[in-house]
Amino acid sequence: MADIESLKESKKAAAKTGKLSSLEKSKAKKAAAEEFEFQKKLAEFTQKKENVPLPTVRHNRGKNFKTDIFLPVNIIVGGNHLIEDTELQLVQGCKYGLIGRNGIGKTCLIDAISSADIDGFPKNIHTLQVEQEVEADEKSVLQHILDCDVERTELMAEMEELMDEEKEKKKTKKEKNDEAMRMAEVTERLEFIEADEAEGKA
Repeated sequence: MADIESLKESKKAAAKTGKLSSLEKSKAKKAAAEEFEFQKKLAEFTQKKENVPLPTVRHNRGKNFKTDIFLPVNIIVGGNHLIEDTELQLVQGCKYGLIGRNGIGKTCLIDAISSADIDGFPKNIHTLQVEQEVEADEKSVLQHILDCDVERTELMAEMEELMDEEKEKKKTKKEKNDEAMRMAEVTERLEFIEADEAEGKA
């Protein structure tokens, strides 16, 4: 910031004299280059953020669901092999950290996992990416996590709508019977996904 302010003052002085010194020109060129790199990185970050899939909770895991993962991984970016002939091993209950120099492929691996771009990676595993910085809002952290379960949120909203007593008075007998059947279906699904235990798990 000090260099930029100094550059501004130099430009003001140059405007009066009608020319810039070689040092001032060098500073101006450096500041322009830094601003260009900043805008480039900002654009790359924004693009990457837009490509990150929304977090969702998957309840239908299927009969062959396995929690441990052992897969070969190859990741190519821009024609360069960042990760080649590498085996990815993730065991349930273990915590992992990625360590390595910049450009080695850590973020690309995380993105590939989140986007399910790795051949053979289970499609029914919950994969959530957490941003380092987020805009603050009125929701609690717990509510943000619960909102990831879109199906639970929608079912609970539907159940609340079905139980609205004021609307119930205006419905025909057939409509009431249809909604009673739907309410039973919603209740059964909420029990299946263990909706009442969601807060405790979160």
